[in-house]
Amino acid sequence: MRRAVLVVLFFAAAAAEPVKFPGPVTEAPAPSGGLRVTYFDPGEGAEGIHQYSLRLEYPGGRSDEIDVFTRTVAVSWSPTGEAFTVTDQVTDNIADCYVITPGPQSTRKISLTEVLTQGRYPGPAWALQHSAHAAVTCDGWMEPDKVHFVLDGTGGDTPNGFHYTFVYDLTRNIIKPDRAPPKRGKSRR
Repeated sequence: MRRAVLVVLFFAAAAAEPVKFPGPVTEAPAPSGGLRVTYFDPGEGAEGIHQYSLRLEYPGGRSDEIDVFTRTVAVSWSPTGEAFTVTDQVTDNIADCYVITPGPQSTRKISLTEVLTQGRYPGPAWALQHSAHAAVTCDGWMEPDKVHFVLDGTGGDTPNGFHYTFVYDLTRNIIKPDRAPPKRGKSRR
């Protein structure tokens, strides 16, 4: 039993704080080395909109655009560096989190908002689709292949608001509710 606890503590300690773009830091290297996430600022466009390009760079020079964002994103690598999350703050009231798995030929990008709306949890899916303000945000890696994420929202047909917590399993491509009570003042990272 003690050994399992130490493994979980190792992964929790190995996960770094998310890197926020745009900001003073321009890259988020994978803890395993080689891969890195960077952002490019092309400046303000003709319509006055600032669109940043988030890119995944591979050791051989290959580069994939993984997101275009207008506000801020937070990037968090898994403890092993085999996947990472991008929480995109689309507007003041809307956010989505993507789980991205780099591959030798292509990069896999999964929207946790889409997984929620197509999943087997009708309550959270309904709340997400009928609220005026909804945010799906990733808040840390629980294990190298499990991400903890939160769905919060208010307004529309949900005036009292809602708060759900889930765990996304990359290996099985499923989500499960996280029924553990949150630790006050402590992040899961």
